[in-house]
Amino acid sequence: MWPEADIQLQLAIARLYPPLAAAEPEDFAGRIAEALDLARAHEPGMVAPLHRFAALSYLQMEAPWRAVAHLDALPAEAASLREEASDAMVRLQVRIAMDDIDPALAERGLALLGHEAAGYAVWGSLGALTIALMRLGRTGPALLTGVLFVRRIGALIATLPRNPLKARERRRIILSVLEPLRSLLAANDYMQAAGELESLHALLTHGVRLSGDSYRNWAPSPRVGAAAERAAALLGQASEPGDDSDAFRRAILGFDPVPPRPPRPATGAGELAVSFLPDAGRLIRIMHGPQGETAQMLDLPLEDIARRVRQLNSAIRLDTDPVPLRAELGALLFGPVSEAIRDAQRLSIAAFGPLATLPFAALILDSRPLISGRSIVIRTNAERGARDAATPGAALRVLHARGGDGDPLDEPAAEAAAVAACYGDPPLALVPEFDRRDLEAALDARPAVLHIAGHFRLKEDDLASSFLIGSAGEPVPIGAVFAPPRSLAGTELVFLSGCDSAGHGGGRSLAGQLHGLGAGSVIASLWPVDDSAARAVAEDTHAGFAGGLDATEALARAMRRVAALPRFAAPRHWAAFQCYTA
Repeated sequence: MWPEADIQLQLAIARLYPPLAAAEPEDFAGRIAEALDLARAHEPGMVAPLHRFAALSYLQMEAPWRAVAHLDALPAEAASLREEASDAMVRLQVRIAMDDIDPALAERGLALLGHEAAGYAVWGSLGALTIALMRLGRTGPALLTGVLFVRRIGALIATLPRNPLKARERRRIILSVLEPLRSLLAANDYMQAAGELESLHALLTHGVRLSGDSYRNWAPSPRVGAAAERAAALLGQASEPGDDSDAFRRAILGFDPVPPRPPRPATGAGELAVSFLPDAGRLIRIMHGPQGETAQMLDLPLEDIARRVRQLNSAIRLDTDPVPLRAELGALLFGPVSEAIRDAQRLSIAAFGPLATLPFAALILDSRPLISGRSIVIRTNAERGARDAATPGAALRVLHARGGDGDPLDEPAAEAAAVAACYGDPPLALVPEFDRRDLEAALDARPAVLHIAGHFRLKEDDLASSFLIGSAGEPVPIGAVFAPPRSLAGTELVFLSGCDSAGHGGGRSLAGQLHGLGAGSVIASLWPVDDSAARAVAEDTHAGFAGGLDATEALARAMRRVAALPRFAAPRHWAAFQCYTA
C-alpha cells in the first residue's frame, strides 16, 4: 500500500521524465540511472524522490529484489521529518515484499507517525505498519494499527479520486490490508469482527461506496476500541522536534490483548496438562506431565489452524460429521504426544487464540474420539475470585425460561425438573420461569450448584452486553448480573444449558468471568444444541455429580452415554458442551 503522496510523486516524476515513465520493465534500470545523473546535475532535490520512485515502481512490477538496491540511497535521519517519513514507508514496503522486516524500522515508522510532519500519509502508513506488525508476530500492536486503518476506510472510499487509475490503486491498497487483518482477528477469537471485515472486503471488491463515517468507531471489542482511541489521540500530535513524538509508538507497542497467564503443571494423579499459546504467528504446545515440561511449535501457521477450526465448527453445526477434519486436527494438536495422551485419565487444556472455541471432545486421536476413556477440562486461566473458607448458602438453584413467544424452547421446564430430582428436590431449589429479579435472587443465595436452562444470546465483540432471555422474552444482560460485587464463592458447579453459553469473544469467555466471581467449574455450550440432547447431557451430568463424580468426570461420562444413543450420535448433539475451570 503506497501513501497518496508517493503516488503523486510517481505521477510528477512521470511528467518530468517522460522517457522514464514510458520505459519497459527490462529498460527501467538503465532509464532510472540516466534520470539520476540528470537530477544530480540539475535538480539535486529530486535524487531521493527518484530512488523512492524506483523502489515503488519495482514493487509494482513485483520485483522487490530490484527495489532493495535503491534503499541505501534514501536518507535516514539526516533528511527532514517529512522526507524521512516517506523514505521509512518505502523501506517498510520493500521489506514487507521481501518478507524481511526489521523491527526497528517498524518502530521508527510508528514514532514518525507521532509527528504531524508525517501526517500526510497516515492511512497508507497505518496499513503498511499493520502488515509489518502482523508479520513480526506483534498481535496487540497490529490490532491497534489495523483498527485505526479501518476507521478511516469510510472517509477514504467516500472521497475516491475521479481518476479511475488512482481510485483503483487506493481500493487495492485497502484490500491488501483487510485480508490479513481479517485472518489476524479470526486467529485471536474475534470471530464477529473477522466476519464484518470479510463482508467489507466483498463490498469494496465490487466497488461499493461507503459513507464517510461508516466505520468511524469500528473495533473488534470495547477494550481494543478504548486502546485505539487513546492511540488516536496521540497520532500526529508532536509539532516541534522537542515534542514527544514517541508517545504514539509507545501507546501502540505497549498494548497486549489480554495475555494468557503462564501454563500450570498437572495437579492430580493421572492428569496431563497441555497449553496452546500463540507466539509470533504460530502455536506452541506446552505439556506438563510426570516427565516435566516440554514445548513444541506446531507446524501450521496460526491462520491455517484458525481456518480449520472454523471449518470444523461450521460442519458440526450443520449436522455433518467431518471425520477427516476431526482426525486431522487431533493429529496436529496431539499426534506427537499421543502416547502420553493415551495414558491420561484427565486432560487439562489451556486453549488460546483460534483453539478457544474448538470442541476438543470431538477430535479423533488413534481412531477414537478424544473424550473416550478420559475426561477433558478447559482452563480459562482466569484469576479466580476469593474462595477461602467459602461455604454455599443453599444447596441448589435451578432456573429455566422458554424465552417468550418469539422463539420458544420445548424442554427447559422438563430439564429443570429432572436436574432438581438428581439432588432429591431440595426446598426452593426449582425456580419458576425466571426474570432478572429471580436470577439475581438465585445468585444471592450462593448455591453450591446453579443450573440455568434457556436462551443465551452471544455478542462476540461485547461479552458484557450478551444476555440470557427471561420468561417474558426480556434480555437479562450478563454484565449486569454476573459482575462484582456479586460473588459465586462457594458455588461448586454452574451449568449453563443455552445456545453459545460458553460466551467466547476476543480472548474472553463467560466461563472465565464466572471464575472471576469465585465459581469452581462451569459447564457451557459452544453452539446451539437440540433441546432433547441438551436435556440428556444435563440430566446425566448432574446425576453423576450428585453421585460423587467431579464435574469434569460427570460431563465426560454423560457425553459418552449420549453419543452412544443412535439419535444423538452426531457430534453436534454432545460435543458442544465443555467443562471449564480457572
